[in-house]
Amino acid sequence: MTGSASDPRCTTNVTHRLVARGVVEREDDPADARSTWLKLTPDGVALAERALLATSAEHEALFEGVPAEVVEAATVALRNLATAPRAARAQGRA
Repeated sequence: MTGSASDPRCTTNVTHRLVARGVVEREDDPADARSTWLKLTPDGVALAERALLATSAEHEALFEGVPAEVVEAATVALRNLATAPRAARAQGRA
């Protein structure tokens, strides 16, 4: 059996690996002893910044020459598609 990204075991596994790499650290939630906050370390912030720059550059290269209105329409459509299940659940339709 494989876990999904929302599976607590999968989340715990990923968290352990990120902590071991030194890119996040755990912090107890003062309001709820059952919860733990995850906080980016300075190395984690640097990694996130590099990832954002790299993906931004890839997106620019991918969509070079595509009219801005086409990219915008696709972005809106994908955003609607991604949020539709959550919206349906919130309205009790799923």
